[in-house]
Amino acid sequence: MKNKIDKSNNHKSWHHPTVRWGFQISLLFALWIVLSGKLDVLFLTPGIISAVLVVVVTERIFHPNETAGFMNPPSSLKWLMKSILRMCWYVPYLIWEILIANFHVARLIISPSMPLNPALIVFESPLETESANALLAQSITLTPGTITVDMSRHRILVHCLSSNSLVSLSSGELIKKVANVYGQGNLKLPNMQQVTKLEEIIW
Repeated sequence: MKNKIDKSNNHKSWHHPTVRWGFQISLLFALWIVLSGKLDVLFLTPGIISAVLVVVVTERIFHPNETAGFMNPPSSLKWLMKSILRMCWYVPYLIWEILIANFHVARLIISPSMPLNPALIVFESPLETESANALLAQSITLTPGTITVDMSRHRILVHCLSSNSLVSLSSGELIKKVANVYGQGNLKLPNMQQVTKLEEIIW
């Protein structure tokens, strides 16, 4: 795999907490300034305080949890920049999928027969990092017709509104797109199973 996931627990490059927190706080503070449009101390002070608080609260999200079976992404800044660029390509794809799913759900609602076929699907995510799995779970929820009900380690439970939503998820295209953002190659698509008993989702 070209961009091999780093299994070591080092804190080099952007993995170092100081670098990571500094970047996140600076980004949020810059966003605050852009949105407020003012450089007065009265506005800047709550801005920097808010940025610090957000980073502290969300550190659990940004910092990979190896104890849950997740791996650290590569430490190189080059890999990080490539991932940011790949994310820029992923966002338009996700927006397009959201638009298509919106039309599908709208058609289901206005159809006299309302051909709904709800189902619960469970699968083991092949994505190796915690942030990649979080992105997958959120992308599924953002797409109308599917919603992530629960995620425990690599196991994801999804509610599908119709057969079309189920087919779209089962194609694995979304999973492959998310894996590409994180440079994960040689991806083996998961076997998605429909939940028929309560015992199947008790983890």
